[in-house]
Amino acid sequence: MTEPPPFSYVYNLGRLGQAGDTLSFAADAAARAAIARWSDVLAVENFAVTARLKKTGATHYALEAELDADVVQACVVTLAPVPAHIARRFVRELHFVGTVRRGAPMEEGAAVILADGPDQPEILESLQYDLAAPALEEYSLALAPYARD
Repeated sequence: MTEPPPFSYVYNLGRLGQAGDTLSFAADAAARAAIARWSDVLAVENFAVTARLKKTGATHYALEAELDADVVQACVVTLAPVPAHIARRFVRELHFVGTVRRGAPMEEGAAVILADGPDQPEILESLQYDLAAPALEEYSLALAPYARD
């Protein structure tokens, strides 16, 4: 059984127009606690994302986003709290390969298949895209593997 992500923010790409969309969202206290448990850190004091979405083709989308997070890790030597700030910009190319029938309800959740290679687009089988997923990925990559005070 797959454990659900510690934080989710689903966006319906089917409603995205040619002008695109800019949105901001942040994890509340409960979600920050879940992210801290998930990433095995002492605390996540801030986890905020600003995302810009653009439609680049009939079934192609571009995501540009910034992650701003404040985290407290344990020092690997003394176990003392080590605060850190994470600021990351990231982009994703998204390709929808599923089918949508007019009048049919959208699926709940998004199935994402990651293609091979770092510059490959994310292949989506649903227009319901979890914007928190790439932010969590970038967050986990930015954590210090051996935090020290």
